[in-house]
Amino acid sequence: MYSPFQTIFIIAPNVDSFGAFCIYKKMTNDDIKFMQLALAEATKGMGKVNPNPLVGAVIVKGNNIIGTGYHEKYGGPHAEINSIQNATQSVAGATIYVTLEPCSHFGKTPPCADALIEAKIYDRSQSFGFRSGN
Repeated sequence: MYSPFQTIFIIAPNVDSFGAFCIYKKMTNDDIKFMQLALAEATKGMGKVNPNPLVGAVIVKGNNIIGTGYHEKYGGPHAEINSIQNATQSVAGATIYVTLEPCSHFGKTPPCADALIEAKIYDRSQSFGFRSGN
C-alpha cells in the first residue's frame, strides 16, 4: 500500500515532567489506513478554512474508529475537537491520527493539545503527519 508517510510522530507523556517528548516509529498498515482516512476527512474543509490549513482527525480505540472530524470553518473548532465531539464512546486511552500536529497556543480557539490531554487520549499515542509551526 502506498503512503506519503514513512514515519509518524508519537507523543507520549513524559514521566519526569508535565511535558511530552517525541519519538518516531515506522508506520504499520493500520497506521497508514487511519492516516489516509484522516487525510480524506481533511479534504472536507476545502474552501472553508482559509487561511488555515486543511486538517483531519480519526480517533481509534481497539483498532475500531470511534470518532472522525475535520476543521470545518475558519475560526471554528479544529479537527481534534470535532473528532472528540463526534466520538461514539469514551476516547480515554484511544489513539488519534491527525494530519497536522495539534496546536498548543491560544488563538481563536483554545489549544487542541490541552483538549487531548483532558480527554485522556495521551494515555496512548497521538499520531500526526506533519509538524506545525507552533
